[in-house]
Amino acid sequence: MREQTKFRLPTGEVTVVAFVRAKSGKEAKIRELTRILQEEVHRKDPGAVIFQAYESSDEPGLILFYEIYKTREEFQLHNDSAHVKKWFDAIESLADGRVQVMVVDPIAN
Repeated sequence: MREQTKFRLPTGEVTVVAFVRAKSGKEAKIRELTRILQEEVHRKDPGAVIFQAYESSDEPGLILFYEIYKTREEFQLHNDSAHVKKWFDAIESLADGRVQVMVVDPIAN
């Protein structure tokens, strides 16, 4: 068994988990738009400590986001950015329902 490294989150950080499901037949398009978004966040959002998109191995088209921001203000700047708004507009017709976003707190740190 691999030993786990203890990781301490920065004081004031905001952790976000989000997911969206693509409509049938729209998986490739939503995947491509999400890849572009991730690249833009990495270039343009200095307050994003981690921004990683995943696709479910069991349910193709189910996209999960794991995000950590330095502060709530940085998270809000991310949400207000042109690249995030562009992604939300672009996926509106591709998504099966709304993007579910949850701000989460660690159980232990």
